[in-house]
Amino acid sequence: MTRLKRNAQYVPASPDLVSILSDTALTRLHGRLSLIDHFHYENSECVRRDVRRIPLKPEGIDEQEVNHLALSSDGLRFFHPVALYSDNCQSSKGLIAVVGKLAKLSNFLSNSCQSYSVISVDVSLYNLLMHAMYGVAGMQPLLNNVFFLFGIWHCYMYSHTALWDSYRHTFLADAFFALFPRTILMRKPSLFKSSVFITWLRLSYPPFRDELRDTLFDLQADYLMKDREWPRSEKIIEAARARFIHCLNLVTLFEFAIPVIQDYGTAIKLNSVDRFMHCFHKLLLLLIMFHTQGSNMYSRSMLIFLGHWQYWCDNDVRGFLL
Repeated sequence: MTRLKRNAQYVPASPDLVSILSDTALTRLHGRLSLIDHFHYENSECVRRDVRRIPLKPEGIDEQEVNHLALSSDGLRFFHPVALYSDNCQSSKGLIAVVGKLAKLSNFLSNSCQSYSVISVDVSLYNLLMHAMYGVAGMQPLLNNVFFLFGIWHCYMYSHTALWDSYRHTFLADAFFALFPRTILMRKPSLFKSSVFITWLRLSYPPFRDELRDTLFDLQADYLMKDREWPRSEKIIEAARARFIHCLNLVTLFEFAIPVIQDYGTAIKLNSVDRFMHCFHKLLLLLIMFHTQGSNMYSRSMLIFLGHWQYWCDNDVRGFLL
């Protein structure tokens, strides 16, 4: 991809770190995340399209979508391996060695490089690369010439693990053994098994949705009443608060967490960048809400990638990159 010029200057492939983490950028992101409705079930893509196929894949609603989905572009159709390297890219030393070998193929370390390159990696490598690019001197040629893409599939896969970590002991384990009483439940169930399970949960939700939401509002009113009428009785207030929070967590599971994860899995298969990025923002918010060690790592990487994405949009590079 030939490098773009604007005002007689080449447009760098990657932004500087200050612009990604500036008050303006973070305020803009906060504003977008704050507009996301936590009662998301009715408007979710997977519910409106009634997506039931596993792995998740919607039915096309027009000729363009039908033709795109028929390509199965998420498989190996467009994957062409070039080489395998023996270096351990999960280590800093091995990653730098692999990047050096890639640089020889594309010449992107040269200041006279006239074309862009793309490096797409999973979350751990993205974290390592971002620390190296923005924390080590002499990396400007890479920032000028390389688009660093965050592997979009990995955060979908991890979101199922984060869901289990957050809801296993309170809701998911009991529901799982009610359906599969003789099955062993691993700490990290396979993606296929998790996807089937939460799809069944989503499909089971409509018959008791109104009752659950009414219960939530009743428990909220009861908690506020107890807090007002028994201000010195901590046990009464804590018991009412606990019931309300427990119900709120269950509502969040069905109204937000499951639809957000499955919307993201659905959007991966569709040929709409804007729709996918909307789902990307929702998944980022969900991982921030989970606040586990793993979800914190993913949300940090997703936030940095969104900073790159906004930079590409602001500089009219997005369409060029796509």
